[in-house]
Amino acid sequence: MIQAVIFDMDGIIIDSEPLWDRTYMHVLKLVGLNLTEDMCRKATGYSVKKNIDYWYQNYPWKYVSKKQVEETIWEYITLLVNKEGKLKEGVKDTLEFLKKHHIKIGLASTSPISFIHFILDKLDIKEYFEVIHSGEFEEYHKPHPAVYLTTAKRLNVKPRECLAIEDSIPGIISAKAANMICVAIPSQKIVNAKDKRIAIADIILPCLSEFDNQTWNQIGKYLQN
Repeated sequence: MIQAVIFDMDGIIIDSEPLWDRTYMHVLKLVGLNLTEDMCRKATGYSVKKNIDYWYQNYPWKYVSKKQVEETIWEYITLLVNKEGKLKEGVKDTLEFLKKHHIKIGLASTSPISFIHFILDKLDIKEYFEVIHSGEFEEYHKPHPAVYLTTAKRLNVKPRECLAIEDSIPGIISAKAANMICVAIPSQKIVNAKDKRIAIADIILPCLSEFDNQTWNQIGKYLQN
């Protein structure tokens, strides 16, 4: 039986994918890199540091440090989220469903803990989460399973008794590597790219509003196999 559900944040709880694309395109343009939305797809699901490393390795710039770029990215995305960030469809209903069924709820994100709390406060849903964990406290980030394993441990639940809800390929790989059941709600980038790696998820839904009793019962069958 599933004892806990662990949510990713960006792209699952908040509709932030377009905001992140705009942030990377805007900030990296300042150092001479003209990204397109298709180019942004190549680093979807990475932490900001890993994302910056990826672009620097492929298109190195001069005069501005990676640390300065990172700080500017966080400043810009915070402004955009504060102005335009919205709760994704189905999130509140799913949280209420889990609460009604007495399921523990956690959050595992690669974002810094301060940004996670900023998002949850803005969306007014922090009260639902028993454990909130950031990859900044882990040596390895997604697709490594560390952030999920630590979240499960803090929830006092075995990984196999956890369900992870993810939208990116690194996140899905992370959840499966942690030996968790994974529901994927693929980002538009994955859909457009027709990335076959999405198939490693146990269940694929078009949006979180499709998460219902039928889905919950289907999830339970995986634990019986």
